[in-house]
Amino acid sequence: MSIDVPIPATAVLLSAGLTALVAYVLYAVTYNVYFHPLAKFPGPPFAGATTYWKAYIECIANRSFCHFLVELHAQYGEIVLVHRSTNCV
Repeated sequence: MSIDVPIPATAVLLSAGLTALVAYVLYAVTYNVYFHPLAKFPGPPFAGATTYWKAYIECIANRSFCHFLVELHAQYGEIVLVHRSTNCV
């Protein structure tokens, strides 16, 4: 004889919402890195995946993004993907 304990509705909704959020993020990153029209241009991997990497460079790493662009051009060439929908020439 087993006792069935009902799961609270809030727990079900929270887990469903969290699962949907994770699925969306994985879809967006996969699309931006592999299938976006600008994905064929060279650049840092995180540049194609998210828009927050520029904030990381300036706020967390405490580096000037303008100076970082010079390094990116030296590493990747004349055209560099700096945002999932922006190239820098």
